[in-house]
Amino acid sequence: MISLLPFNALLPSPAFAAAEVFTGACKSILKGDNGMEQLNAMLADGLYTKDASAGLYIYQVEADGKTQTGIWAQAAPAGIKVHEQVLPEKVQRINTFRNRTGLEAKPVLLMYKPQAGVKSLIAAITTTTPRNTYNYDQKIHRLWYVHDEKLVSALISAFANIDAAYMADGHHRLAANPFETLSALLMDTDEISVKPYHRLIKTTKDLDKYFHVLKANGQVFPQKKGCFGLLKDERWYHLVARKSKDYDTETLAAIFDYIEYTPEVKGEPGKLLFTLAPLHISEVLKAADAGIILPPKSTWIEPKIPYGLLMNRHNKYTYA
Repeated sequence: MISLLPFNALLPSPAFAAAEVFTGACKSILKGDNGMEQLNAMLADGLYTKDASAGLYIYQVEADGKTQTGIWAQAAPAGIKVHEQVLPEKVQRINTFRNRTGLEAKPVLLMYKPQAGVKSLIAAITTTTPRNTYNYDQKIHRLWYVHDEKLVSALISAFANIDAAYMADGHHRLAANPFETLSALLMDTDEISVKPYHRLIKTTKDLDKYFHVLKANGQVFPQKKGCFGLLKDERWYHLVARKSKDYDTETLAAIFDYIEYTPEVKGEPGKLLFTLAPLHISEVLKAADAGIILPPKSTWIEPKIPYGLLMNRHNKYTYA
């Protein structure tokens, strides 16, 4: 069962979104020492607006001819199925900020198995004109404001029939959440894209002890479990693990002590770049259902929501 609650969103003007949100500048402003005073000023100047009536929101992003659509709401955090470890220091930073400000400047991304009733309701809403549209960097972000009581009730009831919500993106935000509810964008798994999350590793270990190593003619993007690409000293190699675990990120974590995480295929001096095959969405769900917790940053799941685009501030905080 997925429990949804309507709320009063904070949304930027299109001009402010283009100048500050999509460029990343808004994140620095809000996280600054006087971030909430700055937000109050933005509200007073009309750079952000807060809906007077609580509602649910349908969010859609379009890029390269593909759309990804979901519902943005406050969700009950209990029972969300996770699949990744978190970094304690990052959890602490988020928790401190949210306890101080009451602000959720970016929703977690939750996924669920497709449900016909939900698809039908969302499809009907998105045939109408969106209330908010943001264009930036060849992407179109659309938002529909749903505040009709019957439609809100229908959406809440439809989601109550879904067995489980799975964390897609936002494990740290979930672990750090100090509130009774959580700002969440929910998409069914048909809408989700899973991409590989590569590894930068600093090591002096003999790779031949752990892998079969073969020179490659160019970049290597593996597609099978236990296979890796390696960029070392500007040369590419195919690697096959001599002993592999169920998940490739676990295989590397069992071998190496120093690991950094990157979605980019780009080496750094003194570090080895390991490219990994992306997990299939069914593998992510299987791990979560089995209670398997993978190493941090095992998946790169899209869409990624720009910080400051979809915001909620909890009512117990007395800012304007």
